[in-house]
Amino acid sequence: MQPTIMTAATESIRDVNQGASGRLAVPRVLVFRSCRMPQFAETLAWIRGHWPLAAIDVVTSPGFDEPLHAAGVSRTFHYRGRSFGTLRNAALVRRLRAEAFEHIVIPQANNVAGLHANLYRAAGAIGAGRFVVAAADTAPAVLEPQAFRRLTFKASFWRLLDAVDVPLLLVLLGLAYLKPRPRVGVMGGRRRVLHVISSFGVGGAQVQLAELIGRTPKETYHIDVLVLGRQDGDFARQWLTRDDLTFHYSSEWPRRSLAALEVARLCRAERYDLVHTWL
Repeated sequence: MQPTIMTAATESIRDVNQGASGRLAVPRVLVFRSCRMPQFAETLAWIRGHWPLAAIDVVTSPGFDEPLHAAGVSRTFHYRGRSFGTLRNAALVRRLRAEAFEHIVIPQANNVAGLHANLYRAAGAIGAGRFVVAAADTAPAVLEPQAFRRLTFKASFWRLLDAVDVPLLLVLLGLAYLKPRPRVGVMGGRRRVLHVISSFGVGGAQVQLAELIGRTPKETYHIDVLVLGRQDGDFARQWLTRDDLTFHYSSEWPRRSLAALEVARLCRAERYDLVHTWL
């Protein structure tokens, strides 16, 4: 099956900048549409800031041609499937490899490399002089091919670990259930409480947690909060009315098994009387 190619009016820019040798005189950039449109627009702005005359092509799922062309994209290539699989899209990979792009840019919604291993492998198979990884809220990282291969290997390794993450978590929970748990005494006259929540950004559960904390008597309860993921920010902090809270942030999330061990270490160290989990 041949990939679908859509050409916009900006294709004429490449004709104007084509030299007598037949080679393009402007950088050719391939971008994976692997994030939401606002972040994608920021990535396009970054590309134009570095290569003002660049001809920008995009690999995307169907249905986004109109906004992409309106943003100045030259061509869009449609991939098959819900996510970009290199084997499933072998014909598209061969087509793009023949284009000889100078740069391949991968915008991503977070900085968890393992979640984007399939895109790294696809970009490596297509090939380019340089690769750019543009995670949300971080400066884009420009990588030479050798460094990008190392990143791809690391991301693929973590992706493999993710495949056994849930079974490993179940084993850890089973072992924890069998282990006897000593009673924890009250420290300093106040009971120690830990609230665990996946994020402290925008959401109803976050508002409920903030209201519960506000109604919990200071003189009776010491409260800590463990936030598993920081990708949504700390928007819900505006609802807090207490200033005596201690926030902890997971360094292992979203790998559930490693995050569970992290929660266990924190609970052993702080000796909480109650752990209240959310979501």
